[in-house]
Amino acid sequence: MWVSENYCWISTIIVYIHVPIVVQTLSQCIKENDCKCSTDEGTIDLSKLALPASSAPRFKDVAVVQGLTVSWNPCNKWTKPSSPSSTYKDCEDIAVCGTIISDELDLGKQETAEFNFNTTAKRCVLSFTGKSYPETTQSPKTFISLQCDSTEEGRLESVGPPENVDDSAHLSFILHSKYACPRKSGLSTGSVLIIIFGSVLLVYIVAGVLFNKFHRGASGKEVIPNVNFWMDFPLLVKDGVEFSYQFCKKTCGRKRSSYEEI
Repeated sequence: MWVSENYCWISTIIVYIHVPIVVQTLSQCIKENDCKCSTDEGTIDLSKLALPASSAPRFKDVAVVQGLTVSWNPCNKWTKPSSPSSTYKDCEDIAVCGTIISDELDLGKQETAEFNFNTTAKRCVLSFTGKSYPETTQSPKTFISLQCDSTEEGRLESVGPPENVDDSAHLSFILHSKYACPRKSGLSTGSVLIIIFGSVLLVYIVAGVLFNKFHRGASGKEVIPNVNFWMDFPLLVKDGVEFSYQFCKKTCGRKRSSYEEI
C-alpha cells in the first residue's frame, strides 16, 4: 500500500510540473557562407569548431581505408607541408586534404563548400569538391553529415571506403558536435510568451492598485486587485492537488485489485 500511495503522489506531482518537450526535425538547409547554414530550426555555425588559418587542421589524419587518411579544418584554410618525395603536393590553402603514402591530394577547398539537406537522414550535409586527378575523370567529393550531439565538442567519423559515383570518388564522414545543432538567433517562442505574460501581469497589478487606491479609496491589502481570489489561490491549488491525488489513488487501487484477482 505504501508503494502504491507514494506512486500516486509522484504521479500527481508529475501532472503539475510536467513541461512538454517537442522533438523537432529539420526539413531544409540553406547556405549562408562557407561555415554557416540556416535551417527551419535555427542556424548551424561551425566557426567555433574551426582552428585559425594555419598549418594545423581541426581534424587530423582520420583513417578512411588502409593507406588513406583525411584531414579537415572547418571554415579556415590551412596548408600541409609537402614531402620532397611527393608526386602530388596539392594541400595548400585547403579545406580537406587526403594523404596517400607521401602524396597530398586536394579533396576540397573552402570556397567549394556547399550545404545540402539529406531527406533520408534528416540532416544537413556539408560537401567539398576537390581537384581532378588522372585516376578519375571527375573531381573527388567529400561529404560531411552534420550530426547534432550536445555531448560532443567535435568528432569526425569516417563511414566507409570511398565510393565510385559517376567516375568520381565520394568520401563520406559524420561530424558529431554540439556546433552541428541548430541555434535560434532571436528569442524563443517560450521566452516571448513569458515576457508577454510578465508584462500583462505587471500592468494588471499596477493598474489595479492605482484604481483601488485612488478611485475606490482602498487601503492596506485591499488595494491589491481581486485580493480575495489571491488569498484563496493557495487553497485552490491545494484542492486541485488533493483531487488529482484521490483520482490517481482510486485508479491505482483498481489496477492493483485486477492484478490480485489474476
